[in-house]
Amino acid sequence: MTAADAAEQLRRAIGIYLEIAYGEMPIPKRVEKRLRFPATDSLSEILRCGQFEVPERDGKPQPNSRYWLRLGNSRYPHMKLAVQWHEGDRQVTFSVETHDRHIGVPRDGAEAAEFRELQQFNERLKSAIEEAWQKAGLPTFCDLLARSNGQVDQVHGRPLVLLVEDQLDILEAERLLLEGGGYQVVACPNGTSGLDALDRGTMPAVCVLDIMLPDIDGFELRDRIQRLLGPDVPVMFVTGLPTKLLRERGELVLEKPFSGDELLRTVGLALSRKL
Repeated sequence: MTAADAAEQLRRAIGIYLEIAYGEMPIPKRVEKRLRFPATDSLSEILRCGQFEVPERDGKPQPNSRYWLRLGNSRYPHMKLAVQWHEGDRQVTFSVETHDRHIGVPRDGAEAAEFRELQQFNERLKSAIEEAWQKAGLPTFCDLLARSNGQVDQVHGRPLVLLVEDQLDILEAERLLLEGGGYQVVACPNGTSGLDALDRGTMPAVCVLDIMLPDIDGFELRDRIQRLLGPDVPVMFVTGLPTKLLRERGELVLEKPFSGDELLRTVGLALSRKL
């Protein structure tokens, strides 16, 4: 794929996003301002024009960074289109970040119920946009996961992975990928169901945890798992958050979107820490 082809895919992805996110409503002025890209066919120049947010920039764009464009939707201004341009293999990947998991709200009461309903609305929009992208032939995060050779070193047969991820399409893609790579998988859509699996006797060799879960954040879930099973149970995180500080703290972490091969490689690394 040429950079010009990727730039055209970005424009198509934005158009589909806006059509679904706003429907017949006018696009807000603040969003229109973010769509003023330079007149160029170079995707790299568009991504670095200042309209996109780049995590862990360190003063300059980093190769293969993920770029965020805050486009919002008809009810929530913070939802983002995420673009990852893999310059080495000339591939682009699109995903939607609802950007609503980090906001603290009361666990009970009318305000909590209202925000949970908003989160569900955002999740439905995310699914609708990404499904429309796939139908239009635009590559998504799940497509990136699928581009794996499915190879992993076998360690003591078929190690069991406890997989916790609240985005169901990603949960299913990761499950299939890990099973294809030789692992047994117990897949759970939230932290509570992950703990329930342990109560039923599940003994994972390694845990793969999303951080921004709807009920228990990944760090608390890791602590509770290790209190139940012991501190030596290896845990790795996957997240849409910037990972620099987590890595500096010694956490084993993958930043979304990641490829299937990266997932298999990192799970193998986590498992090797136990051996």
